[in-house]
Amino acid sequence: MELYQLENFVAVVEEHSFTRAAERVFRTQGAVSVAIRKLEDEIGVPLLVRDSHDCLLTEAGEELLGYARRMIELRDRLTRSMVDFRNLSAGSVSIAAHESAAEYLLAAPLAEFNVQYPNLKIEARLCDGHEIAHLVAEREVDVGFGISQTSHHGLCSEVLHVDPLVLVVAPDHPFSGRQTVSIGELGNERFFMHSRNTTMIDTVQRLFASHQVPLSVAARLWKFETIKHFVRTGGGVAIMPTSVVRSDLEGKTLVGINVKELHITRSIEVFYREKEAMLPAPQALLNLLRQWPWRRYSPVAPNLDVVPNHLRSALPQEDIRRVAV
Repeated sequence: MELYQLENFVAVVEEHSFTRAAERVFRTQGAVSVAIRKLEDEIGVPLLVRDSHDCLLTEAGEELLGYARRMIELRDRLTRSMVDFRNLSAGSVSIAAHESAAEYLLAAPLAEFNVQYPNLKIEARLCDGHEIAHLVAEREVDVGFGISQTSHHGLCSEVLHVDPLVLVVAPDHPFSGRQTVSIGELGNERFFMHSRNTTMIDTVQRLFASHQVPLSVAARLWKFETIKHFVRTGGGVAIMPTSVVRSDLEGKTLVGINVKELHITRSIEVFYREKEAMLPAPQALLNLLRQWPWRRYSPVAPNLDVVPNHLRSALPQEDIRRVAV
């Protein structure tokens, strides 16, 4: 039993004519007649009274008519639903990101995505940085967004933005009037750091150790906003991703200082499954992230001297690099 047969049958009943039914379904009268005859043969009972000019229904035809209408309506509803998915009028997208990427970089493009596609549902999941690739690979989220991940087969990543680390101090700190300091001058400073053991923190610690400069950690705190608050009070300093302190540098509530030896950047990447076709909603988000004007939202301080010279041309990275991870 084919849907087109049921559609022809309903058309004949509602139009009371094989001729008008054929015009309605854009087929010839003979084709409509053959379709209904095959339907009757398959079912094994007559559906129409053949000697009637009004296309009267048999008892079996009356029973079939109700089912046929519901099946056609269900087909039409299914078609409309799939069109909504294709036209981005329905669907959802899930994305995982770590704290700093989610709060300081991803918020603006996600808000724009919501404006462009108000009928799509967004599920943003906050997680540790090392979990992102796993969540994408296990299909718990559609897309991941954050720092470079440990190698994970079956995924692709694209570098969207590079995020230098910068030393930040309070406006009344002795360093605030300087553009550059050396790492050796930081040996007596009290540092505020994130409580998570991240790659960024490990890299900073190794940098200090390689220069035989003590890194005095006065407090390990649970959020970047808390760290910034501690720095603003003047009790110490912090090394943080530039994206995290962008608004503070622009508002001059914090001052960014270039450390000669601090040439560390984080690559901000988007992750997705390599060999799996995306639904339209996740694909639309991926396209928006690729096209997002990161330069406009680039976390560069008003004074470009806070960014090392060799990084200025790379902030943000203009060309998207696609690599398997």
